Amino acid sequence: MMLRSCVVVAAVAVLATSCAFTTVETARPLDAGEQVVSGSLDWPGFSIVPRANANAMVGIADVADVSAHVGTTPWVTYNFGLGSRLYLGDDVMVGLQADAMHVFADFGGTPQQEGRRWWLTTTPRVMSTVEDDEMWYMGLQTPLFTGFDPGAEGSSFQFQSMALGPVVGIDHLFEDSNAGIQVELNVMPLGISSSGEVFAFTDGSGPVLFQFSIGGYRRN
Repeated sequence: MMLRSCVVVAAVAVLATSCAFTTVETARPLDAGEQVVSGSLDWPGFSIVPRANANAMVGIADVADVSAHVGTTPWVTYNFGLGSRLYLGDDVMVGLQADAMHVFADFGGTPQQEGRRWWLTTTPRVMSTVEDDEMWYMGLQTPLFTGFDPGAEGSSFQFQSMALGPVVGIDHLFEDSNAGIQVELNVMPLGISSSGEVFAFTDGSGPVLFQFSIGGYRRN
């Protein structure tokens, strides 16, 4: 029962809201004070409807950046969050994104206070970077899912489960331009329940969690 519940929680967080992983950000490191604005679509958002995102970033001292983002699957969810990345040399960066997500629906047959649920998703990442005319990047991420039912008896933020899997993407900056496009795929075949039990979404107990993102950005 615990295993099944954790699989449902993770699947709902991704398949219902598409906010469980991360908001796509350019894989190119930012210079000090450089600003990047971007927009993207994630699928799945809710059923066949994608989630739309807007993101703003600024570079810090040529070694890091910070960001803020918002998103929505119309009439179903909205989310907002912050992110930060640290550049480890020329080829690798580590990052962290945190999202608060509001779901306006009753999913998975679980009663929710006034038909709503809050989710907090925290996603550490280790990623390769893209420079000059390079395009491909890859990495690893581990989204942590936390749920909160406002007004429920004994309600509190409670860790539910986490997932683990690879990231692969293409980040293309147009020649002689500050504009770029990005395509990213996240696949989460493994998970860990709140009790510490490791399970695979490929063993028949649940779907493989994934997120496909496509977007564009402009550097200033």
